[in-house]
Amino acid sequence: MLLDQVVATLQTASWHAWQAGRPQDWADETHRVAIEAVYLFPKSREIDERYNKKALPVILGQLAKAAVRLAWVLNQALGAR
Repeated sequence: MLLDQVVATLQTASWHAWQAGRPQDWADETHRVAIEAVYLFPKSREIDERYNKKALPVILGQLAKAAVRLAWVLNQALGAR
């Protein structure tokens, strides 16, 4: 299940490294990763198993990073430590 993969990524993640930088840096990173890995559709424009095997781990990793970064931003905004 996809959720299990995201949770597994979160459990082994380097949260401090993911929280480093500014939101603009995170957006730039996400844009770069999307161009380099996710937006490389097959020539037929059909998403096939080969595409899924390449792109899905990247997508799930970015989703995990987004969760960590959102939590950090909310903690900063709410004064949590």
